[in-house]
Amino acid sequence: MDFSMLETVMPSLRTLAKGDIKDYLLRNYEYYIKNIAPLIYVVNVNKKTLDMFGAKSKKSILKHFYDLNRDELFPFHSLIINAMIDNRPDVRVDFELTTLRGRKRYVTASATIPVKTKQYNRILVSITDISERKQFEDALRRAHEKLEQRVKERTAVLAETNMELEREIIERKTTESALRESEERYRTLFTTSIDAIFIVDQSMRYVDVNQSLLDLFGYSRSEILGSGWCMPFHDRSGVEAIKRE
Repeated sequence: MDFSMLETVMPSLRTLAKGDIKDYLLRNYEYYIKNIAPLIYVVNVNKKTLDMFGAKSKKSILKHFYDLNRDELFPFHSLIINAMIDNRPDVRVDFELTTLRGRKRYVTASATIPVKTKQYNRILVSITDISERKQFEDALRRAHEKLEQRVKERTAVLAETNMELEREIIERKTTESALRESEERYRTLFTTSIDAIFIVDQSMRYVDVNQSLLDLFGYSRSEILGSGWCMPFHDRSGVEAIKRE
């Protein structure tokens, strides 16, 4: 490629860019298209370039290649211009190019710049087609993104499950605490009540009695627990009715 004509605009470009030409060009595409692009030429190509871009002759690729890839070449040219200014002998970058048949090819492009001789009319550009590698990398990236999404979804489900478990634990602790308080209140009422209170099972045998009952009827706890119901009733029919209930 021939970049020698840029020497005519380099002083004004340095003034406009205030030192950082690469940044200036990247931020001022219109300036690049109007003032820089027309000064850059593809001088010669080899047969491999013709094959890669589907060109039948050098004439066809020299005539149409740049017009097809004006936007795509913009960052690459910016790197070359900065390398010329910084006296760096080479640059390398990956980007997408369009063949003469409209097919997109992802490439690695490197430029060898003769900074010692300043012969910028012969900048050697080498292009390697990495479309298949790019497709593999894109497929791998999509797989990673899909996997990350699945991990995020499962993490969200797990977090929700953990929150639900925490809620259940809190509810269970609250319920257990309430039960303990209820049992304590019941036990306090059972033991301190002046009324005679007793508990029997389905066989009408004493399970528990309070002290008021023992005091009222004169039994000891060992005498009454486990024995059949023996409260004195004036009318025994009342006992049977309570049993039925």
